[in-house]
Amino acid sequence: ALDRLRGLTTVERLCLGDLLRATGQDSEARSAYTAAIEEAPEQVPARAWLALADLDFDAGDPALALDNYERGMALLPEGGEQRAAVQLKIARSATRLADHHRAGQAYGAYLTVHPEDVEIQLEAARTFAAQGAHAEAARHYRQVIALRNDSGLEMELARAFTAVGAHDEAEAYARRAVGNQPADAEDTEAPPRRLLAEILLYGGHPEAADTLLERYLQDYPEDASAILLQAETALARDRRLLAYTRFRDATAFAVTNSAADGNFDEELRLGLGRSALIRGDLMRADRALAPLDATPQNSEAAAALLKRYHEARAPRLSLLGGWSSDSNDLILRQAGPQGSATIGPSHLPLSLRYTGGD
Repeated sequence: ALDRLRGLTTVERLCLGDLLRATGQDSEARSAYTAAIEEAPEQVPARAWLALADLDFDAGDPALALDNYERGMALLPEGGEQRAAVQLKIARSATRLADHHRAGQAYGAYLTVHPEDVEIQLEAARTFAAQGAHAEAARHYRQVIALRNDSGLEMELARAFTAVGAHDEAEAYARRAVGNQPADAEDTEAPPRRLLAEILLYGGHPEAADTLLERYLQDYPEDASAILLQAETALARDRRLLAYTRFRDATAFAVTNSAADGNFDEELRLGLGRSALIRGDLMRADRALAPLDATPQNSEAAAALLKRYHEARAPRLSLLGGWSSDSNDLILRQAGPQGSATIGPSHLPLSLRYTGGD
């Protein structure tokens, strides 16, 4: 039938597209719809644009799907169920493209018509949370809470509210999650006690976080992420040597058990480097941060710490010296192999300024 496309009218091509789609011949249907659009786009009704968009989306082309959904929706009357349904498809296409702004608009338009659709509220929340759009995620999670019992969502809600700095809400949900999972049956992939400790730490309660982690690590001593978090609690309490020791232990465990993926390895190195820099231990900072320094692309956290690292390693002019009674010159010697300099009357006037440091 596709061999005859060139001899068909626009209407016939659209009808052929409908027939092929109804019989599951999606690729051929796309060709028929596309041929009709290329010949006379002004004659193509909304349903054909939307059918083509569905086929584009199913074929893994969300960009083309989004364009065709919007062109089809422009031909629909304002308001109504059909337009809302298209908005939901636009939201999912935009989500695939990581276009958070457009997805948010479309989810909002759909939920304006169907505010009670808790499943789509939850879908929107999870979509935005996965993509790092935490404010949007938290807004939809709050709608979910208002519409249904939040049982079973405690860990999701705790993470969502942690991401937007709502530590009190996050802590409340994390404590509920801890209460719902006995310690001897804790989900080791996403343990509630570890999440609660993280919330306590970044909510300004490092002592409580450390106490909780001590108990947790008695049950799960091989949780390298918990060891790493415990190192952060030591830093937060200004226990610098303890922090370095814990970062080192987490690194050793990760290497021994091949537990470090790329992100975790960077996090360990950053922790080791940060604690070493705080202690003024440049030798250990070198060991931790030199591999990251050789990496062309680093996270924002790594870039900021590497800047501190380079500043700490910048050469400092340490001068020793005294007056020569024979020449009446001031002789200054820089520590290290760089040699010495003599400042005599020919160098005057001379201005010396103390800038602090060692």
